[in-house]
Amino acid sequence: MTMITKINIRHQILTGNLGDGWVDVNKAGQAFAQFMRHSLVSTALERYPEATVCVDIDVKRNCSGYSRGLVADAYGADGMPEADLSDEFAEVAHECWAAFCESEMAKDLIE
Repeated sequence: MTMITKINIRHQILTGNLGDGWVDVNKAGQAFAQFMRHSLVSTALERYPEATVCVDIDVKRNCSGYSRGLVADAYGADGMPEADLSDEFAEVAHECWAAFCESEMAKDLIE
């Protein structure tokens, strides 16, 4: 594999899937997306320091059910796809939930 120079990560959060106990579930969804975005970017730059990282998290308000899974694609200097990093970053995203719920960011959003 050549050097990874760009990583695109896409994910979706359905605010109705966040559960009960939030003052405003839509604000909680936005805050969770911000928290997760920071974690994903930090992890990507730690693992792939030469890469430019783009994270797009689509927050769907007032809906629940099945959401599309996280997709993470890596590209080389020639712009060609190099690797599917979805599993690697899905694990990071999964770990974000517990950390977010215990964070200062979530504190004011919990009933």
